[in-house]
Amino acid sequence: SKENYLHKKAQGTLRLEEYLSLVSSALATALTRPDAKSIVEFLDEFYIEQDRFISPEAKVFIGSYLSIFKVNKPVKVAYCISVWNGQFKYSEVPMGLGWFRRNTDMLFKEGMSINPNISQHLIFVNDGDDSFGRKESTGRVLRGITGQEYYRGIKERVHILSLSQKDKKAMGSVKHGALACAMRFAVDYLKADIIMYADGDMDPRQAGNLISGIIRDKKDFAYGSIRVKDSAVFGRQLSRRMGTILYNWCVRVLLFWHKSIRGIRDTQRSFKAFKKEVLENILPVKIVSINREGGLTIEFDKEFLYDFSGDTEWLGRARMCGYSAKEVPIIWLDSPVTSTIRFWATAVSIFKGALKQIRTQYLFKNRKEVLSQEGKNAFIGYQNEFSQVDSDSLSVKN
Repeated sequence: SKENYLHKKAQGTLRLEEYLSLVSSALATALTRPDAKSIVEFLDEFYIEQDRFISPEAKVFIGSYLSIFKVNKPVKVAYCISVWNGQFKYSEVPMGLGWFRRNTDMLFKEGMSINPNISQHLIFVNDGDDSFGRKESTGRVLRGITGQEYYRGIKERVHILSLSQKDKKAMGSVKHGALACAMRFAVDYLKADIIMYADGDMDPRQAGNLISGIIRDKKDFAYGSIRVKDSAVFGRQLSRRMGTILYNWCVRVLLFWHKSIRGIRDTQRSFKAFKKEVLENILPVKIVSINREGGLTIEFDKEFLYDFSGDTEWLGRARMCGYSAKEVPIIWLDSPVTSTIRFWATAVSIFKGALKQIRTQYLFKNRKEVLSQEGKNAFIGYQNEFSQVDSDSLSVKN
């Protein structure tokens, strides 16, 4: 019918957020019905046969929900978010924008919640002390919200941690120090099978596509991209678009000889998922202890960039370890109003980070080669020792 969401009337009436919520609610309801398997069969056929009539954003959601529905074995998933200066954004409406409720509802009431095989956890890490001595930190605001009756059923699956201001400065962290801690917590404390990270304004209902990249496509990690077919970008200013294109081109040229990001078309989206085994080999942070308020004591690798360059660092490390990747389309809504990052104000730092990655990735690659050789030498030594023991035992028998 012409009177659908592609029609100008509908586009003028429904905002993007409302449209996505409508699609998500419809999918979540349909896939929890007794006849859900029949609906999935229909959607699979519809997805293929009516491809050109489905908007990219609907494709992303349909693909995500179908992937979530088809998970047929128990999987524990951890969803990690770094927070900084987010007191207003995460506070409940009308005092704030309600991002905490938004994220928890999307994770625990829609999205992955349609499949009981998936156990999901949400991890927030405050990237340093953003109280500035005169207000509550974002982490403390979040802990206060979780105490409300509305969140009683999910409280045990929401984890709120804090990176110290001292460690934030020492790391030079701009979200990726906090994300490294969150992912380490997911690996060591939660024993999660799949760990993903995202920005706070990302829609977690898209996570099924990342999970599918790992489970169905049998890849080691998956990353969201706006440079692949069926992705959709909204609200992006020309200056930010040109800046990210320039950075993407720059980092691909600088790291060309490392081969760490060759073939990766989008290095910058903070929407990635890793198998636990991948993170065990690439995480640059170790958690020493956690106090009662969620405060972290950590040790960290100084040869890792925890600033804007972090997205490329994760990709580079994973690729240099030989892990396979899946690129998935995403819906990307640029939010210059709510973002705490101003691209051109930080452009110099970003491009300095791109240059530094030549060193950090070179050092990581060499370290892995040394460890690999040491492992081979140890194995050869073990074999020689075993052969000598076996030879000695045979000579005794004779």
